[in-house]
Amino acid sequence: MNDTILQQFMMHAPHEPQKWFTPKMPIQRPIMPAAFKWCAGCKDGLDCEHNADCEKITIVQNGVRLWDEGYAKALYIQWPVAWAKAVLAATRAAIAKAEGNHD
Repeated sequence: MNDTILQQFMMHAPHEPQKWFTPKMPIQRPIMPAAFKWCAGCKDGLDCEHNADCEKITIVQNGVRLWDEGYAKALYIQWPVAWAKAVLAATRAAIAKAEGNHD
C-alpha cells in the first residue's frame, strides 16, 4: 500500500469516528465480579478499608476507569487509519467491479 495515499485519506477522515469503528485494545475491559459486595458502611468504595471485597472493588473500578480513558484515546488515534483503509478497500473493490474482476 502506498503510504502517501494512505496518509492523504487519513488527513481527510471525518473528525468523529463512525459507529462501525471499534479501536483495538491490548486487553479486554475489566469486569466487576458479581461476588464482590460492598460492606454496609461503604457508599462508593473510595478510601474504604472495611473488607477485602471493598478493596478489590476499588481496584477493579480504577482499572475500568483507566481502560475507558485508554479506549477514548485509542478511538481518536486509530480512527483516521481505519477510515483510510476502509476507503482504499472500497475504492479497490469498485475498480475491480468496474473492470469485471469479482474477486
